[in-house]
Amino acid sequence: MYQLKAITEAMMTRDVLIQSLDTNTEDLCFDDSALISDGHNFEFMKLGGIYNCKIGLLGEFMEISEDKVIEISINRENVIIGNTQFAEVVSNNDIYYISNTQLKGRNNAEKHLFKVARKNLIQVNDVIHEDFT
Repeated sequence: MYQLKAITEAMMTRDVLIQSLDTNTEDLCFDDSALISDGHNFEFMKLGGIYNCKIGLLGEFMEISEDKVIEISINRENVIIGNTQFAEVVSNNDIYYISNTQLKGRNNAEKHLFKVARKNLIQVNDVIHEDFT
């Protein structure tokens, strides 16, 4: 579960700052759900509200550590969100999702370096981002 701490509105998109109630990690997530869908989006989120969120990581696996690189381990493959397959990954006890196609033979037992370009909201409570339905 996450608490919504801040919203930064742009013309058609927004960034939302959410904080994990389990780990206290703060994640700044991109939200373009209102741009993609009328009514079936995350606009219902209010400051201070508590939500069940799934966060997608956009980025790439790396061989060496550099800026914005986190260490992840693959928790589960083939997790279905909407009609899309994701891999559930863990970083510092926080759960995130990456495209299943990015795994390409990576060993689930090992830790991997992943350079995060952006974090996206992919699901809030029972509402799934339109890109994945």
